[in-house]
Amino acid sequence: MTVTRNGCRIFPKLHYEVHGLVADKCYSMVFHIAAQFKEPKFICHPAGIKMGALWTSRTISFEDFFITTNPQPTDNSMIHLPPHCKFTPILDVYEVVLDHMQQPATMHRVSSCRLPYTFMTVTMYKNREARVLKLGMNPHARHFLKNNTNKNHLDTASLIPPIPSVQPLPLFPLPQNSMSYTFSYDTYPSNIHVAPIQLPFPFPAVLSTLASSLQLCRDGDPEEIDEEIDIMN
Repeated sequence: MTVTRNGCRIFPKLHYEVHGLVADKCYSMVFHIAAQFKEPKFICHPAGIKMGALWTSRTISFEDFFITTNPQPTDNSMIHLPPHCKFTPILDVYEVVLDHMQQPATMHRVSSCRLPYTFMTVTMYKNREARVLKLGMNPHARHFLKNNTNKNHLDTASLIPPIPSVQPLPLFPLPQNSMSYTFSYDTYPSNIHVAPIQLPFPFPAVLSTLASSLQLCRDGDPEEIDEEIDIMN
C-alpha cells in the first residue's frame, strides 16, 4: 500500500456487511488500524449511532479515510502510518446504550472484523510488474499509471479483475460526544457476523504473478528485494 504525506485512500475499499444485529437496538461502527509501534486511532462511522435494522440493510463504507506519513495530520479522516509499517484494518461493532436524555451512555463491543491479511506501507513500488498490477487494481491510483505509461508499458488487462460497484451508506452527522463512551470487551454473541464485501485481491493469481516477478529480482539489491516482498503483505 503506497503512502504519501498528502494522504492516500485506503485500498482495498473498506466496504462491509453486518448480519445478526437486533433491529431495534442502537449500534455504532468503529474503525481502526492495528499497526506496528502505533497506538490505534479509533474512527466512528460518519453515520453515527443507528438502529440495527439500518446497519444490516446497507453497505457500511469506510473508504473516505486516508493514511499519511504526516505524524501530525490536521484532518480527522487522516491516519498516520510511517513507511514500511505493517498494518491491518479492523472494524468493531458496538452496541450503544442510551440514557434517559437519549444520549449515549455506554458502548459494548459485540463483534469485530479483522481482514485476514497484513499490509505494509511503502513510498513506491520498485518492481515494474508489481507496480502496474497493483496500481491497475486501485482506481484511486490510476493517474500514476498514466504518468508512467511510456517508460513502464505493461499489458495487465488479463491480470486485473473487475472491481464490483458497491453503493456506500449515506452519511449523517456524528454526535458531538460520540467518543466519550464506556467501552467493554465481553464475548461476542455468536449470531452477529461482520465481513468485508470485497477482499483485497484474488490472491492466488496475484501472488503467483508477483512471485514470478520477484524471482527475477533475487540477484538484485537486497533492500529492493525486501521492499518487493513487502508488497505481497
